[in-house]
Amino acid sequence: MRRPLVFGLVGLIFCARPWATLAQSPADLHFEAGSIKAVPEGTRFKCGDDGPLCSNFPPRMINPQRFRAVSAITGPMGILEWAYDVRDFQVAEAPEWLSRQLFEVLATVDQPVREDQLKQMVRSLLADRFHLKLHRETREIPVYALVVAKNGPKFAPAKNDVPGPGDIEIRPGHLAAIGTTMALLSKILTENLERPVVDKTNLDGHYDFALNYDPPSTGTGFQPIGAAIFAPIQDLGLKLESQNAPFEVLVIDRIEKPSEN
Repeated sequence: MRRPLVFGLVGLIFCARPWATLAQSPADLHFEAGSIKAVPEGTRFKCGDDGPLCSNFPPRMINPQRFRAVSAITGPMGILEWAYDVRDFQVAEAPEWLSRQLFEVLATVDQPVREDQLKQMVRSLLADRFHLKLHRETREIPVYALVVAKNGPKFAPAKNDVPGPGDIEIRPGHLAAIGTTMALLSKILTENLERPVVDKTNLDGHYDFALNYDPPSTGTGFQPIGAAIFAPIQDLGLKLESQNAPFEVLVIDRIEKPSEN
């Protein structure tokens, strides 16, 4: 079996600037210490302390002082996507290996930080270790337009006043909306489909509704609804239509694999 490509500790210790930097600009945030190693194909990890084995571990805060990921750089919730709060369809000009090669990243700070600060540290890590350079621009990309079907919506205004955009609860096979706006529904659908969903319903109220769908039959942890939502959403008097629309994307200008020590 091919041995893991483990990058030596000397090359993978990230020294933080004095922690007064937390009061400086976000670009000055760095990890106190961390390590990166490439993960050979087929390697499996414990998804949690007592969870099943899995081939990847989505980026996340283990606690307010520790970050862990066993993930590709891009692809469904890759390291870059987590750090920049984007989906894979918002990343352009990405080399093929970014969605294929898994990396294990462990990094720590010497005092608790917020998730937004931790994400900025991951951005700095990508710039330091992967020499990532990128810019934002607007491009025409495939989207789904959420529109009202011919016979109009089949749900009623919310029974109670709900602050903000309302709430949507998703359990396997069931979606329930309470005082929900179409903007929030579009956001939730975007998180569960392979392209963005743009609200074109012209419905500006708050609504209650529910729908059932066939849940994914495999996998652990978060499983996107995917294409199973297309038929049930028509029961609400809505449709998802394929269109092209301008959307802000991250364009990768440069990225390199970390050097092996």
